[in-house]
Amino acid sequence: MQPLFVMLLTLLLCLPAYAFDTGSFVLTGHVSTENGSGQTISYTLRLEAEDAEAEETLPETRTVTLNTEGDFAFGPFDIKRPGMYYYRLYEEKGSQKNVAYDDRTISIGILCTNREDGTGIEITGLVASKDNWKTKLDTLSFTNSYKAPSRETKPSDGPRVKTGDDLKAFLWLLLLVLSLAGAAALALIRRKRDEEE
Repeated sequence: MQPLFVMLLTLLLCLPAYAFDTGSFVLTGHVSTENGSGQTISYTLRLEAEDAEAEETLPETRTVTLNTEGDFAFGPFDIKRPGMYYYRLYEEKGSQKNVAYDDRTISIGILCTNREDGTGIEITGLVASKDNWKTKLDTLSFTNSYKAPSRETKPSDGPRVKTGDDLKAFLWLLLLVLSLAGAAALALIRRKRDEEE
């Protein structure tokens, strides 16, 4: 029994020491809207893994919806061993009119290494370009733009609506006809009187 114990102890010392995840890493960023002050515009962000290894580390919530511009967060990530984990983050195209949605897909690489003191894993790199994985990102951001609808209205081809000016002209014409008819009636009455006398 003793030789087996010594052998197991020797094997444990030979194995690489992987630290456990602290569970504290959260991916954060910001969504903004140019010319969108005062507008309520909904944004949906989606985080996806590039491979099976990264799929295992994804947080439970992989889709975040904001009801207006502001900050977003994904995490914590379930990273248990050192390595490079690749993800993609994008904003789904919304259906709101007058909004040009940011159509970029941000490639993210999270580089994890064992801490020197062996107490856990630390994030040593966060990058946003497969062409240059060594460039560390300060922030993740999506920028959308809002274009206010134009105030111009096209003239209507439909039926013309009568305004008060049209009604006044009609009334003046009616009064003129009635006045002429009244004057003609008075002239006839005077003529009859004159003939009777």
